[in-house]
Amino acid sequence: MMQSQSIRLAGIACIVGGSLLTILEQLPAGVAGNILTTLMQLGLACGPLGLLWLHAFGSGKLKIIGWVGSGLTWLGLTLLLAGTVSIALYPAQEFEQLFTPIGTLLAGIGMCVVSVVVAVACRLPGWRSLAALSVGFYYPIMIPLQIIFRISQGLEPLYVLIMLWGVPWMLLGLAILRSAPQAQPNVQPIRFV
Repeated sequence: MMQSQSIRLAGIACIVGGSLLTILEQLPAGVAGNILTTLMQLGLACGPLGLLWLHAFGSGKLKIIGWVGSGLTWLGLTLLLAGTVSIALYPAQEFEQLFTPIGTLLAGIGMCVVSVVVAVACRLPGWRSLAALSVGFYYPIMIPLQIIFRISQGLEPLYVLIMLWGVPWMLLGLAILRSAPQAQPNVQPIRFV
């Protein structure tokens, strides 16, 4: 079943994206780091995609709101990708470019919307729904902490808080992977003549 395989692949990609996010600051500099950062962003983009393929947004208005949240997340991740390219081309302007902060904001808001829709639609059972909520609600907890304790004092963001956001993304990937329908093997009985 192709749909089942696509959902599983989205879950695995989201787990990989979350794993790369947890080691963000340890990624090598240069081309290799940019490639890994790009893979991370593509993997994270598979989180909302997997939820979409699982029909986790429900139907009607909830589905539309889930699409909007996914779109915001994908736009944010695309801006983060543009930020990665911008930093690679113009490393001296790393802290002046706006792609990364705006992209992070949009991805965070988008996942907040997606997580609420998934919880309200009640299409994912038990811990799987909580995994989606953890991705969406880690962000609004992290941002005030960053602003109050780091950014307002003129310091760089605390990267460990950003990197910890990878753990809920990995859980979301696992939830998508575990929610994929099981493919039924196409076994034909052996006939003896």
